Amino acid sequence: PIPTRSIVEVLDINGESRLEVQEAGNVGINTGKPQATLDINGYTRLKKYSSEPDTCSADRDGAIALNSNYKLCVCNGSSWVETNDGTSSCTW
Repeated sequence: PIPTRSIVEVLDINGESRLEVQEAGNVGINTGKPQATLDINGYTRLKKYSSEPDTCSADRDGAIALNSNYKLCVCNGSSWVETNDGTSSCTW
């Protein structure tokens, strides 16, 4: 096994990598050599939620979501909190 070996690769018409999944599990979007579990060469877009997107519990620990006030919230294993301080409850 070669951890950086590409097992799935999607190229554009010019042969540039648009999506790559490596043997070790790294996924690259718009990059042919992902250096992390998810490596994005570009920006991402999150849906805004006006209510909790899911119940926060130990199995959702670390999940992130964007509230309707454009604040990032994270599930700390028991409740949704704002990422700026990790303690303020998220208001959706």
